[in-house]
Amino acid sequence: MDLTERQREVLRFIECALRETGEAPSLQEIAQAFGMSSLSSARKHLQALERKGAIKRDWMRGRGIELTPGASSDQVARMPVLGVVAAGGPLELVESGETIGLPPELVEGAGTQVLRVSGDSMAGDAIRDGDYIIVNARRKPAEGDTVVARILPDNTYTVKSWHPSGKQIELRPANPAHEALMLAPDRVDVQGVVIGLLRKYE
Repeated sequence: MDLTERQREVLRFIECALRETGEAPSLQEIAQAFGMSSLSSARKHLQALERKGAIKRDWMRGRGIELTPGASSDQVARMPVLGVVAAGGPLELVESGETIGLPPELVEGAGTQVLRVSGDSMAGDAIRDGDYIIVNARRKPAEGDTVVARILPDNTYTVKSWHPSGKQIELRPANPAHEALMLAPDRVDVQGVVIGLLRKYE
C-alpha cells in the first residue's frame, strides 16, 4: 500500500483508537493529535487513505471509519512531539515541529501524546532533561502518578507526581533540589498521565 509517511501516521492513529476504545477518532481528534491547522486537513488525509484502499468511510457519521481487510500501518508509529514541558519550575508549553517513532505497545489509542522534557526535577524517577515522555491524555490520575499539569491561571505546564492532600493538590518533584507545589484543585488541570519514556543517546 503506497502511503506517505503522514498517511501511515494517521492510519496508525486510527488503528490504535479502534483497538483501545472500539471507535474511530473524530476529525477534530485527528487534527489536534497531528497539529493540523483545520479539520479540512484531517479530512484530506482520510480521503487519501480511502482512495488508496486503507479505510472505508461513512461520511454521514462522525466516527464512521473502518479499516479495510489487510490494511496496516508500519510497526513503528510516528507521533508528533507536541512541545517541550518543564521538569522544574512551570513554564509555557513550547511548540515543537518534531516527530518521533513509537512502538505500538506504547500507543494507547487516540489520547496518546508525546512531549519533550526540559529540566531535572523528576530525575529521581529516571525522567531526565531531553527525554521524551508518552502521555495518555484520557487517563485519570491516581495517587502517585506522574502527570503533565497545567497551572492556572497563568497557563504554564510542569511534570510532577500527583498527590491530592486535603483541600490542596501536591505536585511533587523527584529531586530534593526542587520544592513541591501546593495548589488549590481549581488551579491544577491535569493534561494527562505519563505512561512511557523514550531517551535518545547522542
